[in-house]
Amino acid sequence: MSLAPGQVSDHCCAASILPVLPATKHLLADNGYDSDAFRRALRDMGNEPCIPGRQNRNEVVPYNTDLYRKRHVVETKLATLKDWRAVFVRYERAAWAFMATVVLEARVSFRCQD
Repeated sequence: MSLAPGQVSDHCCAASILPVLPATKHLLADNGYDSDAFRRALRDMGNEPCIPGRQNRNEVVPYNTDLYRKRHVVETKLATLKDWRAVFVRYERAAWAFMATVVLEARVSFRCQD
């Protein structure tokens, strides 16, 4: 899990997660991760990116729309964390304390649903 600055675009910090990504067939991400360099790095690792292009792209980027629809499973799980006020409002100022809160609340939320 990685915590990026709030005012930075997702694709700027995407390169930092590349070394820890597991070897998978596809990588699903939203259009915040749409950059040619990130796509190239994923393909070099053997991952096929399933990332829609941003609206301001000049050329259309092909991606598997059926596979991309399955992203909602992860998104709904992450949305449950926003039910916790401490995560939604981000009471913790220090990054380590905020991440500890997210991990603790994720553990409680996802354990109750098992």
